[in-house]
Amino acid sequence: MKLKDLPSKLQLTKLFNNRQFVLLFSVVLAFVCWFAIAVNRSDDYQVTVADVPVTIPAVNGLTPVFDETPTVRVTVVGARSVVSRLDADDFSVNVPVTGITTAGDTVLPVVASQAVHNDSYRITSVEPATFSILFDHQITTDRQIEVQANEVQAADGYIRQAPYTSVNSVSITGPQRELEQISRLVATPASSSSSPRTEALVSEAKLTAYDAQGNPLSDTHWTYDKTDITLTVPIYRRKTVPLTFSFSNTPNGLSSDDLMKTIPYTMSVTEIELALPPESADAVTSINLGQIDCSTLDPANYTYTMNLRLPSGYVNIQNIQQVTVTFDMANFSSSRFTVTNLRILNLSSDRSATFASAVLENVKVVGRADLIAELQSEDISVGVDFANVASVKTGEMEMPAVLITEKNRVLWLYGSYSLVVNLS
Repeated sequence: MKLKDLPSKLQLTKLFNNRQFVLLFSVVLAFVCWFAIAVNRSDDYQVTVADVPVTIPAVNGLTPVFDETPTVRVTVVGARSVVSRLDADDFSVNVPVTGITTAGDTVLPVVASQAVHNDSYRITSVEPATFSILFDHQITTDRQIEVQANEVQAADGYIRQAPYTSVNSVSITGPQRELEQISRLVATPASSSSSPRTEALVSEAKLTAYDAQGNPLSDTHWTYDKTDITLTVPIYRRKTVPLTFSFSNTPNGLSSDDLMKTIPYTMSVTEIELALPPESADAVTSINLGQIDCSTLDPANYTYTMNLRLPSGYVNIQNIQQVTVTFDMANFSSSRFTVTNLRILNLSSDRSATFASAVLENVKVVGRADLIAELQSEDISVGVDFANVASVKTGEMEMPAVLITEKNRVLWLYGSYSLVVNLS
C-alpha cells in the first residue's frame, strides 16, 4: 500500500466504526436486496397487452368480413421480469370456425395462447371474449360504369361534352350479400374546380356504388380489378362556320369555281354552329358538303339534297342533317348535237391514239340560253383526257368523254358519254 492512500482508507474504516452509519447502511442494503428479489421472483404480477391481432380463417368457402383485422386485450399473470416485456407478438389468438357451413352473422369465442410456451406466466383473460363475425361467399361481378361530372362547367363560348372514363366496366370482388345490393356504379372526378373551363378536365375517377333506393354503399370490403381509372370531361369551343360545296365532272376548261360564280343558287342552310376541340378550332374555316355532279344539272333538274357529314370529333350543335341546294336555271337551256370534233388530251408523246368512231351522236349540252341558241355542232369539241390515267396500254380503251370549252363559255355535258380509243 502506498503512503498517499492511507488517509482515505483510514477515513472509510473510521466511517464503518460509526454505529449510526452502519445501521443506516444495513437498512438501505436490505431494501435493495428485497427489491431485487421481488422483481425477479414475484409470480403474481399482472399485465394487460393490448392490440393483439385475432386470426379468423375462411371455412367451407365462406370468408370472414370485417373492416380491419380485429384485436383483443390479453391479461397475464406471472414473473414481473417476464410479463413486463410481453407484447402482441408473444400471443396467438384464434377464433374456432368449425361447424360454420352457411353465410351469416355468427358469435364465436376467442381463444388465446402463448406463441412460445413459457411457464413463467399464464393467461388469465381475453377481452372481448367473443366476436360477432359475418361469414359470406366471395363473388365477382361485372358492372358498367356511369359517369357524372355535373359540377364541371364550360366557360362562355364553350360547351361541355359528355364525360367518359378510360374503361367502361370493372369487375368487383367481395361479399355476396353486399355486391348483390349494387344497383349502379357511378364515376365522378376525384378532383375538379367550380371555375368555368376552356379546356378538358382529366382527373382520376372516384367510384361510388348505390343501391336501388339511391343510397351510397361502402366498398370497404371490395376490390376492383382496375384501380387507375381516368375520367375525362371534354370542353369544346363553339364556332359558326359557312357551308360550302363544289362541282365534279366539270368541262375541260371550266372550273368548279367558274360554275358557282355563274349559276345562281340558294342553300336552305348557309352556316352551321359546331363544337370543336379547342386545339383545332382555329383551323376550321368552313364545312364542305361534298360535290354536285355537273353532268346531272339541267333546267329540269336543279335541286339537290346533300347530307351533312362532319369529321370525327366535330359536334353538330344544331343537329343539321341535310342541306338543300337549289340552282336558278331561268337563264339556262339545253340542246342535243352530233359532235364530230373529237380530241385527245394529255397523252404522252411516245404514244399515239385514234378514235374507233369519228362521231359522237345525240350529245346533250346545257349552258346559258344565249350560248345554246347560237351553238352549232361544229362549235362543240369533245375529247378524252389522259391526265389522270395511271397506266396506258396498247389496244382499245374505253374512256369517259368530256366537253372542251373556254372559261367564258358556260357549257357542260348532261349525262355520261364514252369514247373508244385505239392506242399504239
